Amino acid sequence: IQGLPANPDIFHEVNLIIHLLNVILVFWFIFLLSEKKIEVAVIVSLLFGIHPMHVESVAWIAELKDCLYSFFFVLGLICYYKYIKDSKEGKDKMMFYFLAFLLFILSGLSKPAAVTFTLVLPLIDFYIKRKLDKWVFIDKIPFLLFSLILGILTIKAQQSEAIGKFEIYTIFQRIMLASYAMLTYLYKLFLPINLSALYPFSHLIGGHFPIIFYFTPFIALILFAIVFWSYKYTRLITFGFLFFLVNIILVLQLISVGISLV
Repeated sequence: IQGLPANPDIFHEVNLIIHLLNVILVFWFIFLLSEKKIEVAVIVSLLFGIHPMHVESVAWIAELKDCLYSFFFVLGLICYYKYIKDSKEGKDKMMFYFLAFLLFILSGLSKPAAVTFTLVLPLIDFYIKRKLDKWVFIDKIPFLLFSLILGILTIKAQQSEAIGKFEIYTIFQRIMLASYAMLTYLYKLFLPINLSALYPFSHLIGGHFPIIFYFTPFIALILFAIVFWSYKYTRLITFGFLFFLVNIILVLQLISVGISLV
């Protein structure tokens, strides 16, 4: 393409630089969220920085959008935390609120997947035991409105190409696909083997999936039950699991997006 450098190294270097900045931001965010437990922040940011399933995206030049939206996303979460936790009433508090909203917009303009930002905010409220009052709901309204606008624009832009193009499954089959995808993400988090550049949808053979797909909804239900049970003892597992689930909800293929299951 005329005007672009022929050497791809510069594109990889830009992705890598932004990724390293993201690792720093993740460290900072977890450091704040864990009440300044540095060992927790080190472990989480290290996992974020070097996990094969994540660096795969960083190494893919076209995923500059992923690195960029993550940068604004995590920085926005830090600002939101400062808004509800560290800052006193007044101009400083509102400054962090408006910064969080601005960073959310920038994240959404980088990649529409940032709409999950709005769902993460109440999770942070829940984890730090924010007092439940009218402001807990009111301060989410601008984020929700922008999420709706961004979602509508994204659907209109991609409905002829990526979204709904492979609508061939029933609702029950989609639940199986979503359960399988969620469990695959968790499995490969702890054991990142047999990775692939593409994880295509499973073919129906005689109208049926391979047998493993029929077990995954029950395994998912057991996992949900364990998370629910853990809430009696700690908020940490519930928060962590919901944070994970919220941020993959768009790619669980409850609605077909693209040709890849994972």
